[in-house]
Amino acid sequence: MTDKGPSERIAAVVVTHDRPKLLLECLASLIAQSRPLDAILIIDNASEMSTREALHAAGFTDSGGKDSTLTYCAPGRPAIQIRYLRLEENTGGSGGFKRGMELGYNSGFDWLWLMDDDSEPELRALELLLAGGDTTPGSETLLLASKVINEKGETLRLCRGWFDKELVKHNPLPESDYRLETTFVGYATFVGFLVSRRGIAVTGYPDEGFFILYDDLDYSLRLARHGKLLLVNSSVVVHKELMRSAQGAPAADWKRYYRLRNRIFCAKRHGGKTLPIIVLFAKLFLNELTRARNAGAGRKGAHLRLTVKAYFDGIFGYWGKRVEPGSC
Repeated sequence: MTDKGPSERIAAVVVTHDRPKLLLECLASLIAQSRPLDAILIIDNASEMSTREALHAAGFTDSGGKDSTLTYCAPGRPAIQIRYLRLEENTGGSGGFKRGMELGYNSGFDWLWLMDDDSEPELRALELLLAGGDTTPGSETLLLASKVINEKGETLRLCRGWFDKELVKHNPLPESDYRLETTFVGYATFVGFLVSRRGIAVTGYPDEGFFILYDDLDYSLRLARHGKLLLVNSSVVVHKELMRSAQGAPAADWKRYYRLRNRIFCAKRHGGKTLPIIVLFAKLFLNELTRARNAGAGRKGAHLRLTVKAYFDGIFGYWGKRVEPGSC
């Protein structure tokens, strides 16, 4: 274990879309970190004007414009650079994180800490993350990951785990592994995801073709080809909306399309033998047929058409934003 060296520069990358209240809460928790960040890079995925207005009112941008860089000075805190960039088109989480990582890497930062806008790291999350892993140049550890919990304090186990190449499935980390100080993992979601400059250099950036969902699994598996991914359990990040959406109504059809298409694509890209992949495809299709039968009278046909589209696009590699968010 090593402490942060004086030359290590760390920036948080936060991707947001039309959630100004949650974004401000996320930024407040990042600014309050016991180990101060050197910068925060905010990538705005074509949000409505309310996001820009909220950021400007809080002093995080120098104007209501689409591109801003300033030095923010909170009372009693070190100065921190805040860069805000609004994209002209909603590129999804994958496109947003790709753009943010490009900015961070090209700006010379040593580590980038990825966050959704509904994430809130605990006060010492970054300090403990750095203390728990080897951050020396040349280390095999390319990623340090925080433990992710919900607002009730329950561990969100799906956020960290291992990918079974032979069975073509991702398995959440067992509860016992969260009782260890640190443990290696096979994948981590883009929440409390601290990736090194060397990791980015050998892996590249997230594949923006995913748009949303499974982009972090894909990136983790690509990153793991070059080094190790370490979970530090003392470092904790609260993920708010993930819990709320899990407890609410079923996912919107447009999200279901991306989940199905991208899972099929990940199976093709990272799976092992052909037979388990075929079995997975058949199982997923049967699940969707069951959902279609249980859908309302006016939605069965649309459900099946979207399922077929997801399969076709995933198998034949039709990539990018193929279904507009909120359209179904």
